[in-house]
Amino acid sequence: MFDVFVITLGAIAGGFCVLRELVRIFGRPRSPSYPMPTPSVQPFIGGLGGYAASQPSTLYHGTTRQNALEIYNSGFWMVGNSFPRAVWMAADFAMARGYAKGTGGVVIISAAPWVRLTNLGSGVFTYEIPNGQAWVEYYHIQGLEPIGVLDVNGNRVA
Repeated sequence: MFDVFVITLGAIAGGFCVLRELVRIFGRPRSPSYPMPTPSVQPFIGGLGGYAASQPSTLYHGTTRQNALEIYNSGFWMVGNSFPRAVWMAADFAMARGYAKGTGGVVIISAAPWVRLTNLGSGVFTYEIPNGQAWVEYYHIQGLEPIGVLDVNGNRVA
């Protein structure tokens, strides 16, 4: 009887060790260096106060060249330390180029007319991501389609 108890206790302890190791390996969210799919952020349809009554169909997003190419190739966006947590875009290339800095890139974005963007004035638009986590998750936003990448001089990179 005691032998059965010891074997059972050993099996339970071994099972917990295996479970703990599996949780350690697979249970923690990680911050990969490449876009990982997360649930799509659904677009808001319609227009209420605070949202742009009219918006350009082409917008620009300045960032590092590597990030610009990742956005273009994957279609996923990452939220940074901005407030509000959002994808920030400019109506003109010159403004976005300022955020790309020296060797950065500017993503050309085709914005669907039904995507609700907030107009912060001076040609700045945002797509807010409720409960967005800075530098943690990548988001696919329906209606914001990266269609190209330019260098800071306006030359097409991708």
